[in-house]
Amino acid sequence: MRDQEQRVDCEVRSKKRESTRGAHARTPHFIPHPSSFILHPSSLILQRSGFTFVEALLSLVILTLIATVVTSVYYTGLKTYEVQENIFQVDSQLRSKMEYLLSLNFDQIVSGSQAVTIGGVSQTLTWTVANHDMDGDAAADATAKQIDISLAGHTITTLVADTTDKVFKL
Repeated sequence: MRDQEQRVDCEVRSKKRESTRGAHARTPHFIPHPSSFILHPSSLILQRSGFTFVEALLSLVILTLIATVVTSVYYTGLKTYEVQENIFQVDSQLRSKMEYLLSLNFDQIVSGSQAVTIGGVSQTLTWTVANHDMDGDAAADATAKQIDISLAGHTITTLVADTTDKVFKL
């Protein structure tokens, strides 16, 4: 009987082994335990953390290049703004003087100059008034004037005419 018990016991153990092997065989993807990937420190040649001097130096060079580009773009934009501000001030001075001259009586519109400050620099605003030929006979008419106003290389021009004591801008 003992012999028979041993055989049954042996068969039960072999069936258990087959059933556990079969479970692994039926699993579509076997994922190994993470501890199987850990390397022992003695198996590594170099094991470091942090940055090397070359890496730090390279990042410093890259940051310097980026800062240089950003600074130059900012500086160029600032200079462009200053130039545009100066042009705006010149244009404003020219138009302001033209409006003032057109508000005068016809006989009071005469040539002249005036000191103005543009962008912190003192400059001279000049205007010339001359009689103008309106009818094409090559003789300047006393009832028409050409006004030229200049400042910092910019000039605006207009014609005015006096008909029965009223000034008209042409």
